[in-house]
Amino acid sequence: MVNTMTARQSDFLVSLVGERDTTSVDRFLAELRQHYREGQATSEEASALISGLLQCPRKAGGLITEGIYEDVGTSTLYRAYLGQNNGRMLCKRVVFDGKDISYDYQGLASRFLQDARRLSREEVAERTLSYGSGTCMVCGRRLDDPESVDRGIGPVCWENYS
Repeated sequence: MVNTMTARQSDFLVSLVGERDTTSVDRFLAELRQHYREGQATSEEASALISGLLQCPRKAGGLITEGIYEDVGTSTLYRAYLGQNNGRMLCKRVVFDGKDISYDYQGLASRFLQDARRLSREEVAERTLSYGSGTCMVCGRRLDDPESVDRGIGPVCWENYS
């Protein structure tokens, strides 16, 4: 038998599992994963699981919006942003390399930012002040204005970052 679960169903299941408390449907989720590996996952099974997941409560931690987050346990900084191709919140880990800032792609923000708190724009500026990087910490664009370089956030991101 061949899997009849569609790619769209699979993608939606992945996003729901990332944002919902799946405790009540863990058994069904495990069964669908097993059926998928065996080539027997049906579109009907996927639809039933999607319906169940939509009734599950969202995970604690609230909605993730664009911005800079700090993992409470490790003090690691992440940049959350809206993916252009899939419309999902993605994240990159912020890496301070001497006097420059770079980003390591991590994946879905909901997977990495469960225990993270969103920093205010003043906190972001405070964190980047000592680095004097020519890159906006929020959007990753090159900074030219000396004031923007000092605070680590460009003028547009400074105004839009709430």
